[in-house]
Amino acid sequence: MDVVSKTYCEGVDSGFNTYISSVEDTGSWSFGKWRPSGLEKSIVIDVLRKVHDPEYPMSVVDLKIVNEEDISFDGEKIKIHFTPTSPFCPMGGMIGAMIKYALEKRTGKTVEVSLKPGTHAQEKMLNEIFSDKKQYDDAIERLRRAGILERCVTV
Repeated sequence: MDVVSKTYCEGVDSGFNTYISSVEDTGSWSFGKWRPSGLEKSIVIDVLRKVHDPEYPMSVVDLKIVNEEDISFDGEKIKIHFTPTSPFCPMGGMIGAMIKYALEKRTGKTVEVSLKPGTHAQEKMLNEIFSDKKQYDDAIERLRRAGILERCVTV
């Protein structure tokens, strides 16, 4: 990642007087927003190549469960909207939890995971599990005890 010199405009008054400070930081621009972490979609995709569907010996990227268009950033938060393999995918909840787990472990960032609207019969319930810390932690612990987390996620 390149070191980028950028100028922050802290304030502009009607007389065009500005207070400007220059800083150096690593990062990038995405959709008009600066990401100081330098975290790129390609890095997220690389992490997700190590998350495998429990039913198939393929990654969530290879199965097109997640692609670059499904990734966005909100400041330092990573947002993932994924598509399960079918509307009744019995592993949809596990896959979402493993995506969140892998990205948080590898990047140290907050990750928000949700199903793409209309892609799963139990969308609302599964999205609640991903967003509620206790339910998510319980799901991760069950995956760990069953050996699924170790078998399907490499962090």
